[in-house]
Amino acid sequence: MHTLLHLPRLADLALISWESLSVDDGFIAEIAHAWPVFEALHIRPTHENLLRSIHLTSDNAVTPSVTLTGLLPLARHCPALRLVILSIATDVDLPSPDFSTPPPPSPLSTLYVGMAVPPRDPLRLAVFLSAHFPMVTGVGFYPKPGEDIFETNMGWFMVESLLDHFSLIREQEREWAERSRRSQGETQTGW
Repeated sequence: MHTLLHLPRLADLALISWESLSVDDGFIAEIAHAWPVFEALHIRPTHENLLRSIHLTSDNAVTPSVTLTGLLPLARHCPALRLVILSIATDVDLPSPDFSTPPPPSPLSTLYVGMAVPPRDPLRLAVFLSAHFPMVTGVGFYPKPGEDIFETNMGWFMVESLLDHFSLIREQEREWAERSRRSQGETQTGW
């Protein structure tokens, strides 16, 4: 995989059957720095491997090495990124939002995290995603074996609902800011 990092114009990477691949936060950061025109990352197991992993118990299921915070270098260094389909550990602590400086805008709109557990804190997760990936309005997943399917689905449904609300609020605030800017311009020109 590391030899691919020498292809600076790489825009799309799709690898199916990743059992032998080591993808972690560090490698995601290397991708972000090596591929500035990167648009889509799609690494997932083959259908057969996916079915096999679904039948694993929670004790022997593989835990992903990529975290949601590990995606931040992609937001900073890949301004064309629109798709991430990757097994992501979603049951890790997220940093508190830093509203002192706005994060770089990321066009990422499709995020699929693979096998997921119920979100620990749906609001904090939605705030994190909305702050760093404001175009994401939904997160694809399937419940991790051994987890309560209803609780997992409801938790992620809540995250998606919050992301939709945050998106509407941002749109409304942009509209208000534009109206305010126009009315100030009209006041200053005397119209």
